[in-house]
Amino acid sequence: MSSFPASTVPPERLVRIEEILDRSRRMTGPELGLLVKAARAESVPGDEDAGARARSSKRTRVISIAVARSGLAATARDVEGAASAAVRTAAGTGTRFDRFGLLCDAELAAADAALSVLLEDHLSAEMAAFLRRPFERATGDPGEG
Repeated sequence: MSSFPASTVPPERLVRIEEILDRSRRMTGPELGLLVKAARAESVPGDEDAGARARSSKRTRVISIAVARSGLAATARDVEGAASAAVRTAAGTGTRFDRFGLLCDAELAAADAALSVLLEDHLSAEMAAFLRRPFERATGDPGEG
């Protein structure tokens, strides 16, 4: 059963989103570390990539426009919340990710992967892949859609 209300989302898309959420719940500690690293685009933890700020701005703008065009703002919020909960389930409590404030990056990366499916009618294939890339790098899972 889905972790969020279905609204007007096609059932096959809900299944694909739920697969991402399930995979997020089952992530191991090393995979969470890879997800944080991929989301931050750091080759070495703490080593900020010069393009990271530009990618973050692009990510925010892409999602904002797609959500506005889709009319699925409430569902998108639910998907983001479900992704956050899934990552926190995988991490447990009191992990090093929580202590260092890194879990937020993993939550965003999982949410982006799920949103790339939810909003696929309002994203180019390139932008959907851009949103999924950190999650795919960390999990080795092939892209959705």
